Amino acid sequence: MDVAAWVERFTARARDPAVLDRPLTEEDVWGAHGPLLWRAPGFVGEPCFYPVYRWRDLYSHSPLALILAKGDFSPNPAAIEAAQAPIFDYVPATVPIDPALERLGGPHAVRGGLDTVPAFVEAFVEAIKRDIARVEDRHPGHTNVVLCGGKDSLNLLLLPWKNPVLVASAQPNTDLVRQFVERNALPFEVVELGDPYDDDLRFVETALGLGRANLEHWRWGGALRAIAGQLEHRLIFWKGQVGDAYTTPKWRKLADRPGKAEKFARSAYTRALPYMPPAVDRLAGKALQPRFAEVAWRRCAALQGSHMDFIRELTGALPLSAFHGPTVRDVLERAVLPPLTRRDIRFDIGERLFGKPVWYPGQNPAPPPSVQRHGLHAMAAVRDSLATLFGMTEGAKAGDADLPSAPALL
Repeated sequence: MDVAAWVERFTARARDPAVLDRPLTEEDVWGAHGPLLWRAPGFVGEPCFYPVYRWRDLYSHSPLALILAKGDFSPNPAAIEAAQAPIFDYVPATVPIDPALERLGGPHAVRGGLDTVPAFVEAFVEAIKRDIARVEDRHPGHTNVVLCGGKDSLNLLLLPWKNPVLVASAQPNTDLVRQFVERNALPFEVVELGDPYDDDLRFVETALGLGRANLEHWRWGGALRAIAGQLEHRLIFWKGQVGDAYTTPKWRKLADRPGKAEKFARSAYTRALPYMPPAVDRLAGKALQPRFAEVAWRRCAALQGSHMDFIRELTGALPLSAFHGPTVRDVLERAVLPPLTRRDIRFDIGERLFGKPVWYPGQNPAPPPSVQRHGLHAMAAVRDSLATLFGMTEGAKAGDADLPSAPALL
């Protein structure tokens, strides 16, 4: 990786915010890959997944951009404490990595109204088609690079795409994804994502991560950069983020840092589901579903949502989750999860998309954590990365003058 070139591009974009005379919206930030920073008189909306951060009147999807604009990095003690836990995956979305930065948004609404599988599947399929078409119309000639592993992302291959499609998958799922494409006679090429070691790339990833998540889970950055370069950055990375939480029984046991009692209760609830009368399940779920929306914000928006801005600035291409477009969000807010998810309804969604039964692999093995990224979430590693890449040390006001040029940083 050419670190100097990346730093020069990033700092140049951080110096040049887009100026609006109206409030910023989530569509401004996540509708296309454009500015890195916006200056606006306010923000309208309530993001529940994609990151939007604020410092004073500046906004960005990247907290690193606001750190550069602010000129220093003052790690939040609460974030440091979270990252020092024996098992660390993410800093909750409610805990800013720097107290001066605010992550905008909160849990999505739970409104109800869709409580039968046929009605939900029909509404969901039409919504995801509409969201995909809107993105494709806005990005003519761009390639849809679908990152595939389990059923959530495999079902994306059944959508009526208009722009070219490339399927990317990492082992141990690559061969299974190829089987899915072949057995269902889909006209797509499948490429394998590798993850070779790159020390320079590690510095950039550490800076972009800013200690928000365990980078052992944010893999394949070099391969994604290579794909973006080969396609001249005219692409959209698509993922099926958090899809199984709305289409399988999984949401019942999904929790944000649960205590032993809560973890046991959720697990017991899930195990008892096949024997539980639907009325009892609906009653229990009525209380639990708003709690799940909180978990989706604190946990999923922190781990999977923040990964989207990480990929975006690492690759110079827009990544999107097909389960978080505006029309799909409306459907998910109306979903009454207990009666909809007494079983895995991703099979129903796939069949509705494909027009006939779909063949799926019988397994979805999880890739192992990235050993080469072990410890890169630690604040010592983050400080070292910022000092190396941007000449910033904690408390140093690098932004009081102008940001240093790339040659001076390395």
